[in-house]
Amino acid sequence: MVNGARKSLEEGNSSAPPAFILGVSANGLSFIRSLGRKGIPVVALDSIRLPGTYSKYCRKIILPEILENEEKWLEFLIVAGKGLPRKGVIIPTGDAHVLFLSRNRDKLSPYFDFSLVEEGLLEAITNKKTQYELAKKYGVAVPKTYFPRNPSEVISLAPGLDYPCILKPYYSHLWKKFAENKKEYSRKKLVEVSGLEELVEVYSEMIKGEVGIMIQERIPGGDDRLYGFFTYFGKDSEPLAVFTKRKLRQTWGGYGVACFQVSLWEPTVAELGIRLLRSVKYQGLANIEFKKDPRDGQFKLIEVNPRSALSGETAVASGVDIPYIAYRDIIGEKVQKNPSFSEGVKWVDLVEDFKASLLNGCEKKLTFAEWAKSLRGRRSYAIWSADDSLPFIMQSIQIFRLVPRKIFYWLKKARPA
Repeated sequence: MVNGARKSLEEGNSSAPPAFILGVSANGLSFIRSLGRKGIPVVALDSIRLPGTYSKYCRKIILPEILENEEKWLEFLIVAGKGLPRKGVIIPTGDAHVLFLSRNRDKLSPYFDFSLVEEGLLEAITNKKTQYELAKKYGVAVPKTYFPRNPSEVISLAPGLDYPCILKPYYSHLWKKFAENKKEYSRKKLVEVSGLEELVEVYSEMIKGEVGIMIQERIPGGDDRLYGFFTYFGKDSEPLAVFTKRKLRQTWGGYGVACFQVSLWEPTVAELGIRLLRSVKYQGLANIEFKKDPRDGQFKLIEVNPRSALSGETAVASGVDIPYIAYRDIIGEKVQKNPSFSEGVKWVDLVEDFKASLLNGCEKKLTFAEWAKSLRGRRSYAIWSADDSLPFIMQSIQIFRLVPRKIFYWLKKARPA
């Protein structure tokens, strides 16, 4: 594996420090392509063969699942780092990757450069309970949220709850590990419940994952009330790149990840994001999501991610190349703050959005014609690229597994009672 990484570095620009991207989802793929197209050698590390691992702009390295195998990841990076002619750059793109890098920063810093805040703050921001506490401390509005420790405390909260409400884990990456083996929770970031009995039942099941579970009010409104702030903060805790966008659709009935969004300048979202990160003396990549509450017009914090996110390719296509800005700052080059970006650039994950729109179509929320029409205009893509098509080809195979099930679902829905 180390030899494969070295081969990738030899094929790249010999004068550019190599970039090691931890995590190869669509998020990581935006970094691979941004840097790879500039001749920067890229090594991409992940535990599964996601579409991004097939990009021609990287050398892929498949390692065991990181949560239970940190030592193997650390061993690989140290061996690879020792063989580099110059220090490499590490860019983590998932929560588990960020925390791994943070906990091992002293062991990796002789061989790699990276941009991270101090470990205590990073741990606090990754935990949704403490990130909400930080937000309230610095004047950023949050949804009404409770942090019970057991089912008895859930019952005691009942008089103050409105339904539907949602149950959300403190740590998304730890919850994902637990949920992937549970059919009822697989691929879900949270669970919506409609009454006290269901709330207690679901909470009691979710805490078996040994991840803290909070109860949160459901802010009314659809996916299009969700806004994102994507940024890179330099060593002086000032933003070198600022980008905002608006979600239009997301997967899994509104509780998944973005599959269709658009670049949009939203100054309030930018101001709130900058205020929060500047207040904690942040450094590095960050992505913050807000939802605009129709009841009072406030943008309320949904989550802070101390890393990059799916906004990466949207930002690049809109004129804010955050991956390259981060890379250049990490290696010590002077970077000027981006003054503006193009609005109205749509970003779509064609496969996931098609699947989500089929589901909406079954529920008579969106027709195929309406879906196709919504894609008109200037576009960027999560996976598709004319000069790097193999990731999309591999992702598209999923459609062939989906179509027979959807046809059966339609026929069953259409059958007279």
